[in-house]
Amino acid sequence: MNVLLIGAGAVGQAYGRHFHNGGANVTFYVRPHYAEETRKGFAMYPLNERKASKGPVRFDDFKVITSFSDAADTKWDFVVLCMSSTALRKGTWLDELVAVIGDATMVSLCPGLKDNAFVLERVPKERAVFGLIGLTSYPGPLEGESLPSPGMVYWIPPGAKMAFSGPDDRTQAVVTLLTAGGLSSKQVKDTAVTAAFASPILQMVIVGLELVGWKFVALRKNKPIMRQSYTAMREAFSIAAKRLDTKTPFALRLIRPWNLRFALWFIPHVVPFDMERFFEKHFTKVGDQTEDTLATLGEFAAVEKMPHVAIVSLHEQLGALRASSKSAA
Repeated sequence: MNVLLIGAGAVGQAYGRHFHNGGANVTFYVRPHYAEETRKGFAMYPLNERKASKGPVRFDDFKVITSFSDAADTKWDFVVLCMSSTALRKGTWLDELVAVIGDATMVSLCPGLKDNAFVLERVPKERAVFGLIGLTSYPGPLEGESLPSPGMVYWIPPGAKMAFSGPDDRTQAVVTLLTAGGLSSKQVKDTAVTAAFASPILQMVIVGLELVGWKFVALRKNKPIMRQSYTAMREAFSIAAKRLDTKTPFALRLIRPWNLRFALWFIPHVVPFDMERFFEKHFTKVGDQTEDTLATLGEFAAVEKMPHVAIVSLHEQLGALRASSKSAA
């Protein structure tokens, strides 16, 4: 099978490696100034694999293209979007891509609340598969982290499966290929519903962390920010339930500030990397995506006439903090 990944960053490298391990011919599309470096291949640290403790594994059995015209001569099975929400919706590049990929299945790993609709405006529903990223990936080493050499570090939580939804035959083909390549995956009814309820938990915690300087202890002890983050989550759950005409999952209704604080204490102790450093590095890089998510939730709330005071407050505080930091810099 031929798989074209748009983007060779943290997500693209991890998924690309497992598509390759499943037996696919992998090609990366990158901007011209990244081509030379990409063609050298990648050093990778898959933390779930024992061999990663002995040093990086190499992933270099792939092709690289730098223009969509280069993609026109190949019959693609899957074209995988591996970028931030804001990058997805910037410019007309997606229209240009769709024009040259024929009947390929478009697989979107973009996390934004508007991203699925944006893709479906350009790709027939019968050819679109949507996935949720269930792994953590970052260019290492993080500050204070010791690695034999720089490389892409990624970790899959124990028992986690990458979720995909879409037409049965195309979705199952993606799931089968990735699972064969060592990235356990599954088909679910609708990833958009899962994301609508799951993403606010992470997003509001991330906003809270940025507001207190990316320190878990500081966020746990800052009761006003914790309360706002919690309230914003509940607002986001209500907005999702109204828009999707469903109920907030029972487990999410059990979330309280105290168990959020416990999670902020417990989770960093069980992951095999420095979560504070990772969150700061990654979510600073995709900071525009965080603001886009808050703005989108505000838009949805206004349309549905739903309360969203905490969401607006966090958005305003985040904007003020970033403006202050930019001014100081």
